[in-house]
Order: sequence, then structure tokens, then C-alpha cells
Amino acid sequence: MDESVVYPVYIVVKYVAYCLWSYYGLKRLRNQSGFGAAVGFGSARLGLGMLFGIGVFFVGAMLHLNVPAHPWTLYLSIYAPLRYIEWTILAALMIAGADAGRRAADVAARSLIP
Repeated sequence: MDESVVYPVYIVVKYVAYCLWSYYGLKRLRNQSGFGAAVGFGSARLGLGMLFGIGVFFVGAMLHLNVPAHPWTLYLSIYAPLRYIEWTILAALMIAGADAGRRAADVAARSLIP
């Protein structure tokens, strides 16, 4: 397969996986099952990955770091902690939205109580 096709296909597959995982996360954390919100969080996750990836590229280039020779060492030392941070940010956004929704529901319920 031509390389000009491989990269866009990779991005689309990754984006769909992020959206599906976000759909699952929203269902578990918020009891919400809308595809619109899942697409939004999937986009946020893809954006976080791009932001952190570009950051790693520039920091590595500016510091002239020696890259570990073995790919597993590279992944475990650099990318695994970044992935943890990225997913933690996404989970925090989901939980924050769930808390805001609960607060709004509490206010609505209190307004119904005489």
C-alpha cells in the first residue's frame, strides 16, 4: 500500500477507536450514550495526542536526547507516561462534565421541592 494512503487510514482508524472508547467512557462515567459527545471527546483525545506528540518531537530535537535503541524501551520510557497523562486528562474532562450535570440535576430537583 502506498505511504500516502497509509497515514490517513491510520489516523482515521485511531480516531474511530478514540470515539468508540469515549462512547464507552461516557456510558460508564456519565450514564450517557450519545455519539455526538463521544465524537467530541474522541476529537479532544486525538488533539491531545497530536499536541503531546509535537511537543515530544520539539523537546527531543532541542535537547538532542539520545533515543533508546530498542523500540520497547523508547515506548515505555517516553510514550507510555505521555499516554497515561493524555487519558487522565480525557477522563478528568469526562468526570468534570458528569459532576456539572449532577449539579444541574440537583439544582433542578431542589427547585421542585416546595
